[in-house]
Amino acid sequence: MEGTYRIDDSSYYRLSSAQKSFQKISVEELHGNPSCPHCANPIALATCSCGGIHCLKGEGYNECPWCGTSDYYGFSNEGFDINRTLG
Repeated sequence: MEGTYRIDDSSYYRLSSAQKSFQKISVEELHGNPSCPHCANPIALATCSCGGIHCLKGEGYNECPWCGTSDYYGFSNEGFDINRTLG
């Protein structure tokens, strides 16, 4: 990942799709970890069990903005797949 870039809401929805996608990518294929372009959180790629991708301030209890689930987020050395989704 080279960087993250802030876009406005209309561009976000124009570039996104409401259709469910079954495309996945392994996080082991992604190199780098840029900060969030919207709020400057240092972790721009966190995933929730609902499939939503969001940012974090760091390890610890955080709430998913997509489904509202609160849980402990931590770093892992294990690979996992993420779905192509909004976020």
